[in-house]
Amino acid sequence: MPLKTSTYFDLLEALRQPGCAACRLSDRYVRENIDSFFYENITNVARREDIRRSRGFCSLHASMLPAPARMQGIAILHQDVLNDVLREMESVGRTATFWRRRDRAASVRPKRACTLCEFERDREQFVLSTLVALFRDPELTATFDASDGVCMPHFYGALKLSHVAAADMKAFAIAQTTKMARLRDQLIQFIGQSNGSYGNRAMGDEADSPLRAVRMVSGRIVHADGR
Repeated sequence: MPLKTSTYFDLLEALRQPGCAACRLSDRYVRENIDSFFYENITNVARREDIRRSRGFCSLHASMLPAPARMQGIAILHQDVLNDVLREMESVGRTATFWRRRDRAASVRPKRACTLCEFERDREQFVLSTLVALFRDPELTATFDASDGVCMPHFYGALKLSHVAAADMKAFAIAQTTKMARLRDQLIQFIGQSNGSYGNRAMGDEADSPLRAVRMVSGRIVHADGR
């Protein structure tokens, strides 16, 4: 069994919270990366160049940037991006052929992916690898069984892992699909209760099943306060 890194203990903590543990950890790691960048690496030439070439960040990750202490850094980064685009537009816009081209956007569109997307994908892979490879650890198994499991996008991502043992993958998949089946049954109960099939009986665990289903199916619903 692989060694228990800090990610293992982060997983245990995340599994004790509502929603997908992988979404929660991904969100946390990205926010920590943003903090580290603005407080320690805002003058890093290579990082700044990558951000210019990606034309800033994707809309999801850009929404995580605003904070009073980051405003100067945000201004510096986005001045870089806007200056770069304006310089390129000024250069290509001088040629008459540019305005007749169908691929005009090619001159100014992003030259690489969002750097935070790349970071998040790397961290997600490590979180999912840790979850599956250590899944038969008794504490992790028990904590997972008591949790909401992972969302379907992260379930798909886990199934793609090729370097984990088949027995670990099977144990994880059985536990996850059991949770999905239980949630499906709760949705059936909720639908029946909503259309009067259950009379006036008060709802039980199925009461919030639609909200949990959105988290399960779509993933990445983590609020700014970490809920």
